[in-house]
Amino acid sequence: MLRFIGNQFRMPNGFCGRMISFLMKKGNRFAYDKIIQKLEIKQDDRILEIGYGHGIGIDIICKNFDCLVTGIDFSELMFREAQLRNKRHIENNKLELNFGDYLDFKSPPESFDKIFFINVIYFWNNIEKPFKKNKR
Repeated sequence: MLRFIGNQFRMPNGFCGRMISFLMKKGNRFAYDKIIQKLEIKQDDRILEIGYGHGIGIDIICKNFDCLVTGIDFSELMFREAQLRNKRHIENNKLELNFGDYLDFKSPPESFDKIFFINVIYFWNNIEKPFKKNKR
């Protein structure tokens, strides 16, 4: 049972995934407020969120800063939720959402000024790979 719940937090899907998403919306708001403050976002920054989940952090950034945000998440449920929540930001070309694994995500070196993630590190089997990719 614990493995099932852990897998749902890793890649929410189906009915249980929607319940997990609801919990993450409530639980992650404080973390997003803190990390966004620490990012010291400037006009025209290019920002990447790895594992954007329900898209609340992306929404906060797009509403409050004149910058370009890109996100990558490998949960189809979270991708759909984030698209719905952030439709206006996508239409205004402030946001690009991607569906897939971050390690397979193709982006030119130095594409982003800032990269952040919340609650994903403990789901990476080998943390060296994502950190090496972030470093470039």
